[in-house]
Amino acid sequence: MSQAALAVSHFQRRDLEAAHAAGVRTLNLTRQVQSSRAVEAVQNIKRQLVPLGRHPLVADFNERAQELLAA
Repeated sequence: MSQAALAVSHFQRRDLEAAHAAGVRTLNLTRQVQSSRAVEAVQNIKRQLVPLGRHPLVADFNERAQELLAA
């Protein structure tokens, strides 16, 4: 899940636009492969986002991730 690692790296550097893009790619890939590791990667990204609060890109990712995780 290199896209997930990339998303986390961007989030840690507070590059939210690049992080959001990599996070969305992670979500799309997770929908395709449906593996437990991919789901764990999405959950890890969500944990990394907590300190960033209610930024619109964070909220968008969390909403998309919740849809995936609820399925």
